[in-house]
Amino acid sequence: MAASNYSLKVNRELLDPNFESYRLSLDSIPTYNVELDAAVEEVKLKDTQYTLEHMRAFGMYNYLHLDPWYEDSVLFVDCKGRVLSLTVTLDTALGKPREVYSLTSDPSQCEGRVCASLSLTSATWAALSDGAGTLTLLRTGKRGDGTFMKWEPLFSEDTGEPFSLLHSISHVQEGVHSMEVLLLRIQKEPQETKGSGFCVSLEWITVANSAGQDQEKKYEVKKRRVLNGKTVPHYAAVEPKGKGLMVASEKPFAFTHVDGLPVQLPDPEPMEVEKTDPIYFWQQTAEDVTVFVRMPEGVTKEEVQFRLTADQIMLGVQGFPPLLEGQLFAPADPEASAWIIKEDKSLELTLQKREEGPMWSELVMGDKRGEYVMSDEQAALIHERLTFLTSEDMASILIEHSPIDKCPSSSSSSSSAALSPPCLTSCSHHHTQPTTVTLSLMLNNILSGPYPSNNGNPDKDKPPCNSQELEDCDGFPEDGSSLTHFDGESLKPTQVVNLGSHQYLFTVDVNPSEMPCLCLRHDVDALLWQPRPQQPGNIWEHIATFNALGYVQASKRDKKFATCPPNFSYASLCECLRRAFIYRQPSPVETVLFNRKQGRQVGQVAKQQVASLDSDKPILGFRATNERLYILTSSNLFILKVNNN
Repeated sequence: MAASNYSLKVNRELLDPNFESYRLSLDSIPTYNVELDAAVEEVKLKDTQYTLEHMRAFGMYNYLHLDPWYEDSVLFVDCKGRVLSLTVTLDTALGKPREVYSLTSDPSQCEGRVCASLSLTSATWAALSDGAGTLTLLRTGKRGDGTFMKWEPLFSEDTGEPFSLLHSISHVQEGVHSMEVLLLRIQKEPQETKGSGFCVSLEWITVANSAGQDQEKKYEVKKRRVLNGKTVPHYAAVEPKGKGLMVASEKPFAFTHVDGLPVQLPDPEPMEVEKTDPIYFWQQTAEDVTVFVRMPEGVTKEEVQFRLTADQIMLGVQGFPPLLEGQLFAPADPEASAWIIKEDKSLELTLQKREEGPMWSELVMGDKRGEYVMSDEQAALIHERLTFLTSEDMASILIEHSPIDKCPSSSSSSSSAALSPPCLTSCSHHHTQPTTVTLSLMLNNILSGPYPSNNGNPDKDKPPCNSQELEDCDGFPEDGSSLTHFDGESLKPTQVVNLGSHQYLFTVDVNPSEMPCLCLRHDVDALLWQPRPQQPGNIWEHIATFNALGYVQASKRDKKFATCPPNFSYASLCECLRRAFIYRQPSPVETVLFNRKQGRQVGQVAKQQVASLDSDKPILGFRATNERLYILTSSNLFILKVNNN
């Protein structure tokens, strides 16, 4: 099955086009402090761990873990190797965190050690990494039933290299209990001559118990799959029942090994692109370019977002991804350009060219969502000039721009074949066709001057631009940030979303029986997406919106973590030191308020609150529940009472 391009479908009912801003609230937030018996050891990166990928994977790690099966229960690992758990039932009667498991080895002696990591696999199982390369699967029992019991290790393996746990799940099929674990490593790659010399590796391990009840505790590795990439993924999680994998990253990942053997994937199949109607149509003259853009019905001019510089354009509707965005094919004059809405359903944009004469082969570099409409005059001009081209003239053009193999039926020698035109109509053998670039140049020359010509630029002293002379920053990226779903059997990508400008913000567990959600920036808002692999037609569902959070988080230069609770009642950001920001969803006001500028009554207000911690130590962990916000430092666990349910 070939991978298909997929578009994230925004639920417009979850957008608020009338959202104005957050109002600063001075209401105090009750804050409670638990002093830790032993410090949470922050693993400092060594000189050998100097890359940006090391910082993303281990330097910005969230040391605090929220139990998605039991609300208001958090866990962390301290410097003594103890896994500590704290469950809050009454804020004014907080106890000390209880030890549920202790690491048997001392990971501090490991070269290249990373921070210990924990993943709550199910309501009764957990996966643990000691940061030195040992993976342990533990049976925890029912953690939220009020009884206390030590966790029991039922599987342990030294993988040989330090890793961090990204995700784990547990499932039972045909009486076989299996656990899927996803590990992250950053490894030195000797064959890599460019860049840092490191590669990012994801290892997907399946551990299962296939023995009878008399050997219940015997678990062993059933399958290993390895993916490699160039950047640390923003998001990576295993699909329920281990049927697939989802990865969001700036660079693509691909499976390289299965059970230690290289993956022999067949030649990639052509990508099946969704056949959708063009978003915009455009045509041009020698002086200007006219663009007709499809708009959602009922859009007003106040909702239109438009920015134009000499080389860049952005056109969109508030609350939606940009309809037109990127680098223009050639410079335009912003002051002489204008747009207008017609019949409340389309927008007409006129761009004045800086240089009259040359025709554009595309509107926005790399944007294939539009359709070029040729005017009647241009079509007649091309037809007229093409009639003067004989078969010999066309053959010489094709030979000049695109290599043509010698016809097998020709009896002439190689030297004579190079001088004589090839058969164009009478021969049944295949010849190489002109490339897209060649046809584009031909079209440009036809419209701009006498044809044929060796140089579309009438100024012979100024040759046309050569793409090989462009700098890296001038090129269009071939592989941008993407969200990919891999099939667990074929190991091939099945759906791919080009995230583009949709910046990744955070990951959160909303429903423990489903995959973690990921939050992406869409324009100024932040949209939460729930993966639903059981729905191929809507595999990523828009379930919540945090108004203007994308804009807000971009202004926080010291931002370290971001999160939200399962009920989406608020979103929260924290800085590296001391401060946390809470952004609540709009709620009805108790008093009558009026907007002075618009003269209308305000029915709902969204509040912003700021909490300052009584600590000067870096924030190491940050988690949210429906009622509380948990902030971990090396010596304290702060609990903020955000909601009263």
